[in-house]
Amino acid sequence: MKKITTGLVLALVLVTLWIVRGPVLRIALGCIGFAAVGEMVRTLEASGARVVKWPPMLFAALAMPAYVVWGWQSVLPLFMAFVVLAFSVIVLRGEVDLESMASTIFPMVYPGLMLTLIFPLQDIASPMLAALAVGLSFMSALLTDVFAWAVGLKFGRRKLTPVISPKKTVEGAVGGLVGAALSAPISVGLSWLIVRFMVSPEAAAYKLPNMALLMLVSVIAGAVSQCGDLTASTVKRHCGIKDYGNFLPGHGGMMDRIDSVLFNVVVWHIFFLFCMQAVVL
Repeated sequence: MKKITTGLVLALVLVTLWIVRGPVLRIALGCIGFAAVGEMVRTLEASGARVVKWPPMLFAALAMPAYVVWGWQSVLPLFMAFVVLAFSVIVLRGEVDLESMASTIFPMVYPGLMLTLIFPLQDIASPMLAALAVGLSFMSALLTDVFAWAVGLKFGRRKLTPVISPKKTVEGAVGGLVGAALSAPISVGLSWLIVRFMVSPEAAAYKLPNMALLMLVSVIAGAVSQCGDLTASTVKRHCGIKDYGNFLPGHGGMMDRIDSVLFNVVVWHIFFLFCMQAVVL
């Protein structure tokens, strides 16, 4: 019951952020990124890794402010500056410690840098396209997870990756792709309602990409998001933990909820900003 209650609250928060976006979503993403990086740092430390904590934590704290002040082009240089600082601190110890380098940079990339890819999506010039980009970033990962769980529970027989995640099945993974495909028309419909009533009917009339194309990209995003889930599970198995934290009752930590979103948003960032060449304000 606790897990269901938390899930419903999270769904309500997600929909609220999708509707209001703007400063509220920026603050939420900044807090999510900081919390998730902190969980990853603590997890790696618990496994015995010599993580230099302040570079990933500072990057997570400053990524959103840097984006707001200087724009998207500032995020990657900020990331590289902290990489240089982290490596410098480690080599100045006078030891050969490649493990410390890897464990310090890892949380800066996953979840740190990957989460920042969603920042410019809500600033796409077209309100309709921006709403859809943000919605799909979360919705395709969410429906992939839900369908994979439901189908796997009912029909799952063949293990997908028994060493990494014993409960995941091939049948569940296929079901997840069906959920991902369905996320496209659902996201389009909800985005239209949000823009129609929160912005204007004219903005909601913006011509969107072909639905078949959106569904195809959603399936790709769904496949990638499942790899994100397995990546998070790989880290947990390596570090000998069940969850990244207990921040969300019945769901674990922040990383346990956004692991699939992190990979998923990469697909949508590439699709909207590069393939569609959407203009960011």
